[in-house]
Amino acid sequence: MAQCQVRNPVATNNQCLKTKCKNVLRGHNQPVDHLCDNDLISTLKKGVLVNGNTLFWADETLRLSCEKFARALSITWGSNCEYWAYKKEKHRSGNNIEVAELLNVCWLEVQGTFNANILAPCTEYEVVFDIKMTNCASGWDFPVKFTLNTPDGCKIESQKCMKQYIGKCNYQEINIGKFRTGSFPNPCESTVGFKLQELNGQWKRGLIVRGVIVRPVKGLC
Repeated sequence: MAQCQVRNPVATNNQCLKTKCKNVLRGHNQPVDHLCDNDLISTLKKGVLVNGNTLFWADETLRLSCEKFARALSITWGSNCEYWAYKKEKHRSGNNIEVAELLNVCWLEVQGTFNANILAPCTEYEVVFDIKMTNCASGWDFPVKFTLNTPDGCKIESQKCMKQYIGKCNYQEINIGKFRTGSFPNPCESTVGFKLQELNGQWKRGLIVRGVIVRPVKGLC
């Protein structure tokens, strides 16, 4: 009599995460087919910069995180050197990246999307704007509006007074909301949308946008 095979859900889940990680890197022309599991984990723990503007990394359980740097975001007037300037910086990962510095605009919009399908299942994620305000920042009398569109169709809105960040030496992380991916084996198959916006007509300067981070805040179910 044939015996029914019982699958180990933990092993199945781990294999799913490994496949996801390899697919992400393979999709960005990173050589991964030759990597054994230990090498894959080691590579992702260090972080992999793709296209010069997006950093992927993973924890010990291969839950992916991502930071989309300024060049990977949609910035209104971002291609006009009168309004925005791009500068090279050394990221904490050791990679050289470009950040966007606001020179002068009244219509401020920074937005982007992220493919949630690559994320670990049954996991809570947070979305964080990675920003800094220069000492000469001005025009921030109105609060900045942040919007997060989650994969399940919810919209999370919040406001921040940016004056509190002026002159601080280090980059500040502004958490704009959280979402939860679906249960294995049916992970979330949609996108995450995020936006920073201030449209009150006041001319603004001194904001530095390094990127937007999507990272897990809780473990697997």
